[in-house]
Amino acid sequence: MIFGTLFRASLPTGIVDFVMDSYDVRHAMAYPPSDTLDTYNGIVITGSAASAYEDVEWINRLVSWVADLSVQRPHIKIIGICFGHQIVARALGGECVSNNGNWEIAISEVTLTNLGQRVFGTQSIVC
Repeated sequence: MIFGTLFRASLPTGIVDFVMDSYDVRHAMAYPPSDTLDTYNGIVITGSAASAYEDVEWINRLVSWVADLSVQRPHIKIIGICFGHQIVARALGGECVSNNGNWEIAISEVTLTNLGQRVFGTQSIVC
C-alpha cells in the first residue's frame, strides 16, 4: 500500500514502527473484524475517485462504520485523506456536498506537535 510505504519512508529510524493492514471497503466491503479493532491505534481512510457525498451502499456503510468506531472506540485515532476526511466529516455529523465537479488543490503550512517535529525533523511542513 502506497501510504504504508510513504509513512515508513518519512520516519527516522527508531522513533516509531507500525503495521498497516488494508481493507477493500468498496469492492469487497471488507473491514477489520470487530474483535481485533482494539489492536489498532489508528485508522487511515485514503482517497478515492468516488464522491464522498454519493448515496451508494459502500459509501453509506463506510460513513456508518466510522461513526460507530468514533463512539464505540474513541481511543482509536481516525485519519482521513481527501475522500477520507470527507467521510470522517459525514460520520461526525458534518455535511459533504458537490463542488460542481471541480477539484480543489492547495498548499498549506502545518505546524507540527513535538512528536511531529521529531518524526519529520522540522517545526512545520508544507503540504
